[in-house]
Amino acid sequence: MLGSDDIFRNRFDVRGLIGAVAEQTGARESVANLSEVDAVRLLQEREGYTPCYGREVALRPGPDGICEVNECCWRNFCSAYRNNALPLDACLPSTDPAQIDAFREFVLTRGRRVPGLSVPGVSVTVRGGVALEPLSRKLVIGVAQSTICEAAEGSNMLRPIRLSFTSTQTPVVDAHYSLHYRIERAILWTASPQRIHNWFLAARSLIDASTIDYLPHVTMESEQISVWKTNRADFSRLAAPVFQHLDTPHVALPDNAVLVSDPNFVPLLNLEIPFLESASLEHIHAVMRDHPDELCSFRDFLFKNIDKIKDRSLQSASFGADLQAVRREIDDSLRKLKADFTRSRMKHYIELTGGVAAAFTLAVVCLVQHDGHTLAVIGPGGFLYVLSSKISDYLTARLNLKDNPAYFLWLLGPSKRL
Repeated sequence: MLGSDDIFRNRFDVRGLIGAVAEQTGARESVANLSEVDAVRLLQEREGYTPCYGREVALRPGPDGICEVNECCWRNFCSAYRNNALPLDACLPSTDPAQIDAFREFVLTRGRRVPGLSVPGVSVTVRGGVALEPLSRKLVIGVAQSTICEAAEGSNMLRPIRLSFTSTQTPVVDAHYSLHYRIERAILWTASPQRIHNWFLAARSLIDASTIDYLPHVTMESEQISVWKTNRADFSRLAAPVFQHLDTPHVALPDNAVLVSDPNFVPLLNLEIPFLESASLEHIHAVMRDHPDELCSFRDFLFKNIDKIKDRSLQSASFGADLQAVRREIDDSLRKLKADFTRSRMKHYIELTGGVAAAFTLAVVCLVQHDGHTLAVIGPGGFLYVLSSKISDYLTARLNLKDNPAYFLWLLGPSKRL
């Protein structure tokens, strides 16, 4: 059955979706006393589609058994009636088992959050194959806390992935031919477990610092079963999922791929920021940790310019021009950094976090000006010693670089020349 994202957005329980479709098709009384499976199949017939909901094999199965009728609004719930949840390790081939265990624990810990509870900071909903690392770079420089969640409605298909499975035999008197078990499992619903796992590894330092987080769709299932003594205890089917939902009304990227709770992040996520795009999340975290004042200065500078944008909608006629104006302000600040070095008569630009170029430049400055810091760089016999952190602090204080709000960006680009 086909459906519209706009009609069914934010409907996350199958009964609510049944009620909405029944109202539109005039079948409210017809489905009132039917089971979920029979009710959906009746609605599919009423709308002229194949009554395929909950069948053992998908109407158009893909390589992994998931239905490839992408437009069907019932797909997430339909797949819950088929026991096709692959184990997590099967979805992450050639991955270190220790990494898989760490990722599993991370997801299970976050998955215990009660659906409907608010999350701190800025909320972000992603659809499809949005790259999470570029998105995270913008989020962490823009706000102290943010949470990413995958969209669960419409055609954004979430696959069931088994995180854990346990079975405990329960003692019974008549256990000659059958055994009784209590079985439990946790299921992660995600569009791509590999993408989330790779992002987790890249952003782990920021996650541990509570700067950025992930809200997963995790369902916990338990069942009491009786099986023939030679059979393996297993679930008969997946339970219908109840998905998480973040309040993110603002479309931040084209094709509704990213939605955010704060409209200020619409221009930020579309803004090209020098040095940021090529920096790793681990390096960004290190610079944020070591230079919190410079981060705050750049963040204030960034949002003061974003505040000048009157319409933060992607559809605004002036949106592109407004972004260019913000980019020009950033470029002007970076040019001023270059001018500061020129006025100081330095022949070589330096890499503050690199050490070697900084040491050479400081040695020249110290020798020319007969500064008392010379021995910190030029040792006995004229050998040049690299003291990168002290050199960086000295040059920064001497040239007042920290007064420039773009200084934080400069710290992100140690291999760049301004």
